Amino acid sequence: MGVVALLSVSVSCGPLKGDDTVVVAVDDNVTTTLPPGAVDPFGSPQPPSEAPQGPSEPAGEQTPTTVAPTPPAAPEGGSGGSAATARQQLGALAVNDDFGSQPAYNRDRFKHWSDLDRNRCDARQDVLIRQSIGGRAQVDPFGCTVIAGDWFSEYDGKTFTEPGDLDVDHVVALGEGWRAGAWQWDDAKRERFANDLESRQLIAVSASSNRSKSDKRPDQWMPPRGEYRCQYLFDWVSVKSVWGLTVATPEKTFISRELETC
Repeated sequence: MGVVALLSVSVSCGPLKGDDTVVVAVDDNVTTTLPPGAVDPFGSPQPPSEAPQGPSEPAGEQTPTTVAPTPPAAPEGGSGGSAATARQQLGALAVNDDFGSQPAYNRDRFKHWSDLDRNRCDARQDVLIRQSIGGRAQVDPFGCTVIAGDWFSEYDGKTFTEPGDLDVDHVVALGEGWRAGAWQWDDAKRERFANDLESRQLIAVSASSNRSKSDKRPDQWMPPRGEYRCQYLFDWVSVKSVWGLTVATPEKTFISRELETC
């Protein structure tokens, strides 16, 4: 049996594209809210260059193919957003406090993790790849499983090298999305929401912080790391705006007040 080498790769702040599992190097933008060396998990990538082709292997043996992907569009809100933009978006959201008539929430109605962009990596792997600090993620070249890397959890400031210690959080939790309007969607739209790599909906964070958050709104839970609280509100409002979701009165009041300090 041949030995399969693991490739140490640099990746862009966005999902991979194309028909083959991609291992490329790109530069990422550093945001002011992160510690030295960390990158904005939602920043726009620079176009990668094609890696040089290695020598051909004997017939009958698999050889991974490296192809430069098309960079994805920058997430809604740019590389951080602003309090002014968040206030404008928040003011346009419909308010709904009537949850009693909704069907019971069912997580199975939000299929994930899916490979909707057909790059052979599901949405969880795409997030882990694009958020690995300094592009040090190690990916199985014959599939798309992240096996090692370096990650910074924005919610609580913890660092990790094992992907299994991270959860990929839905900034607007699936349960909250259901209550805020997703209960009326069809399953295909709910799947797109649960695997949304184009807005600021998905972020890799510590499992403990994600479980603490659960499906709470900002008026019920905020990231313990103070430096990220404004960014969290920008992202929350941006996602609800992109998907046309509603806000509850206590949620809107809390966010409006907090944005005054951002």
